[in-house]
Amino acid sequence: MQATRQLERCKAATLSGLGQGIAFEYPHTAEALNELVDDYEWQAKRTDDDSQQRD
Repeated sequence: MQATRQLERCKAATLSGLGQGIAFEYPHTAEALNELVDDYEWQAKRTDDDSQQRD
């Protein structure tokens, strides 16, 4: 589970950086990337919560 959380957070960080880099020229694409970032972060948090409930 920890590997899953790390992978999701890594993907979120990568996509966030990409979104920031293209935001000026491609604001709609940057917004789509930001939505993916939010989803990956939500999934990582959900995995954290599930892990805490099991402990």
